[in-house]
Amino acid sequence: MTTNQTISFPRELSDELGELIAEKARVCGGGAFDIWEAICEQFGTSDLRPRGNPEGKREYFEKWVMATKHPVFGFLDGRSLARSDDRTGYADEYVQGLWVAYLEFGAEQPAPVAVVPDGYCIMPRQLTAENGAKALLLGEFKLLVTKECPECCELEEPVEGCSICDGEGEYGQKHTIPWDQIKFIYSKAVSGLAMKAESAKT
Repeated sequence: MTTNQTISFPRELSDELGELIAEKARVCGGGAFDIWEAICEQFGTSDLRPRGNPEGKREYFEKWVMATKHPVFGFLDGRSLARSDDRTGYADEYVQGLWVAYLEFGAEQPAPVAVVPDGYCIMPRQLTAENGAKALLLGEFKLLVTKECPECCELEEPVEGCSICDGEGEYGQKHTIPWDQIKFIYSKAVSGLAMKAESAKT
């Protein structure tokens, strides 16, 4: 996952933002917090170090290019890494110059590591089927809604042993929070809490 697909934001969801999300997504506050906690558990990582097998020189170079604020040019986007016709270099003259210098000086740079403040983690910008979020979260969250028993609502006292409420006068019904609502909760949190790339140090 490239750096332009990830963001840094707090692991903990504040009460105020949780309530706002719950109101906008029409779920209870607990539902919003449960979704947030599950997302952080699955996707949160403290830095951008590559997982698994070490990557090659080109991968390290490209990560460094994307994570660095370059003089005059600022932060570059993925189009700057388009390959040249011979596929061994880059079509962008500036990036090609960096690449040649990198190879010439043998600067085997480590993969760039984002400096992530305490309480923050690196997360995807969006929840998608491709990054595994849909399989992880779809159908995982239920909202318990309490309703008045239709059989006992007009009686002075609930009927003991009622097949619906068992004499309580009301019953709970679980509703699955749909995928669109989960994505909405996540997007509201991202828009309110994500750190700006320009403020991050590499």
